[in-house]
Amino acid sequence: LKRLPISKMERLSFFSRLLGLLQQGLSTALAVFAALAVLYASGDWLLGGIAILVVIAIALAAKNGLMNYFEQVRMLLNLGSAREGERLLIDGVPWRVGRINLQTRLTNPCIDGPGLRLSLDALMKMTSRPGAKHEACFPCRSGHMLLLPDDILARVQHISPDFVEITYRGGITRHIPTPEFITMQPANLSEGFLISSRIGLDYRHQQDITQRIPEQLQADVRAGLLQNVPEDQLLDLTVVFVEAASSSLDLLIAAKFSGAAAERYLDLRRLLQRLAVESCNANGWGIPFPQLVVHQAIAG
Repeated sequence: LKRLPISKMERLSFFSRLLGLLQQGLSTALAVFAALAVLYASGDWLLGGIAILVVIAIALAAKNGLMNYFEQVRMLLNLGSAREGERLLIDGVPWRVGRINLQTRLTNPCIDGPGLRLSLDALMKMTSRPGAKHEACFPCRSGHMLLLPDDILARVQHISPDFVEITYRGGITRHIPTPEFITMQPANLSEGFLISSRIGLDYRHQQDITQRIPEQLQADVRAGLLQNVPEDQLLDLTVVFVEAASSSLDLLIAAKFSGAAAERYLDLRRLLQRLAVESCNANGWGIPFPQLVVHQAIAG
């Protein structure tokens, strides 16, 4: 069986698993029978009697845990609640079940190292599910830039099953338990990101607000962005009229960047607003103050 190529496959068919279990059980039974046969042939009735008593004791002890053995056999046949190649969660972290054996390896392609090793008894208490082809395994990988709550940027240095090591801007390093890191729901900027900003213009620009002004504003903002980031990092830029508010005509500016610009996320967000204001100043577009009208009742 060890020489068969199928034994090297990570996922075996039901027949292959059944054949393997039968081979192991038959090998054990033949080994016990051979030992007893040797004692019988040699006429050593003392050792033979003791060996028979030991076999009977083992059989009686196994009878008490028969259901547990049955569940273990189901797991080894890949018929249990956790199955090979499927996903299961441990403390909120997804893992892929490897080849089920007495010791089963759990792996995650985004987590450094060989993964986890679980005993068969521990795996029997878990439930896995089939995973989609493009389903995410972790929010990030080592080297990615993240946006944490409160607009904090951090780079991932190392990911292990126990801790995620991140470095904030300025060099401060922090080790966060992996389950706690999952609950933080960080935004991964290294896979690309979008920055949007709104600006309102005065109602005296009503005739040009839907076409001419957005086109000019987009050209001015693009020129300013390309002076600060390489052209291949600016993937898209859009300026559209979105709303006629109570005191202004609002425009939406949306810029999409590649992950290479992730480290400058906060700077680019401020730059986008600054370029919009500079374009308004250069073209003479007025930015109104919010107005609040208060009606006071006068007693007659």
